[in-house]
Amino acid sequence: EMDRLTPFRADQVFWAWRLLRRDRGRQQLHLRLLLVPRAPLLPVLQALAASGIRPAVLRSGDAVLPLDLAPTRARRLVPALAVACTLLAIGAIVAPFVQQSREAHRVERQIAALRPAVDQAEALRRRAAAAAAGTDALAAQRAQSGDALESLAVLTNLLPDDTVLTDLALRQRVATVSGQSAAAARLIPALAADPAIRNPAFTAPITRNDTTRTEGFSLRAEMAP
Repeated sequence: EMDRLTPFRADQVFWAWRLLRRDRGRQQLHLRLLLVPRAPLLPVLQALAASGIRPAVLRSGDAVLPLDLAPTRARRLVPALAVACTLLAIGAIVAPFVQQSREAHRVERQIAALRPAVDQAEALRRRAAAAAAGTDALAAQRAQSGDALESLAVLTNLLPDDTVLTDLALRQRVATVSGQSAAAARLIPALAADPAIRNPAFTAPITRNDTTRTEGFSLRAEMAP
């Protein structure tokens, strides 16, 4: 998630992280991210390598960053850091709000009106991908980041008819969804039963709207390739 937390991708920087403190009461980890852009240092490192010198770390004061000259695409986060990122995401989500019945009906009509356009766009996407024969750079980027139309189609098929989405975001194959449902608790089992969805979980408490007799929810899930 380097590109979400900083202006860089993970392969553009030398980086490390340091544990500052543990807040056991709130179940949080406080970390400091250390990073240096690669581009200005690569000529120096290449010149040293040509002389047979291969530095292992970059030190500045008490900060030490490993000089990994052949970075992998992404480092798997340790469980504690994954928990910290999840807590940060939960803290950034706006608390669920109350929706009136008229607003829910309006959203339903908008979704129904967009369905033909979504189907047409999906058909065009399939034809474009077939013509590219695996060489289209846009298709490669879509495979890495996730197909928003395909994800929307999957969620539309899986969610019950009495569920209305008010917000949907897709980033790096992680979908964040908010909306109203007659029974929000059943959404997680419905999503988890499909192989296209991984690790669905609520990101905020379910709220009850007595006016519309619906429950507000926010959840996140990983979209399988």
